[in-house]
Amino acid sequence: MSEFSDFIITRRKILGFNTRKSLAQQAGITPEYLKKIEDKNAIPSDEIVLRLADALDVDRKQLLFLAKKMSAPEEAKQFFELKEGKEGKKEITNYSEIVNPEKARQILLNDASINKTIKTIFSDETFWERLKPTGEEIQDILSIFKKYSSGIDLKGAKIVFEYIIKDHRKHISMAKLISNS
Repeated sequence: MSEFSDFIITRRKILGFNTRKSLAQQAGITPEYLKKIEDKNAIPSDEIVLRLADALDVDRKQLLFLAKKMSAPEEAKQFFELKEGKEGKKEITNYSEIVNPEKARQILLNDASINKTIKTIFSDETFWERLKPTGEEIQDILSIFKKYSSGIDLKGAKIVFEYIIKDHRKHISMAKLISNS
């Protein structure tokens, strides 16, 4: 598999698009075509790459770069190494693996793939101090927000974030009660 295909698959799973169909709908392509892209049996047009970048909430230039690298002749691929810029080479962070909430917050605030609304909410000291979401809760928020956030304002997003965090904690508490019974 190419870096491009690996990136698409990994990011799709991190964002909670458990099926190709859900991501394909978000990007405006068919699940069959997405399968071909992920299986490296199709080289998408620039337009499709940009739609996938938007659906996956990643830097459009980076995804376009990876697509161009994938379609380049083998002897030219050596010239497609990403140079460290201001943001550096992007990595996909799986926040659910981060135990320390403050570390998760710092990584999130510096993550170029995270949208501005999410960063604004996590920059709010009062909101953060009150809820202190775990890495797992942050990952849930990112997945849910990506799927259902179209047209939501900052106030609405904060309400959704609180609900996700409280719901997550309620389920954890119930699981602990059940396991102690």
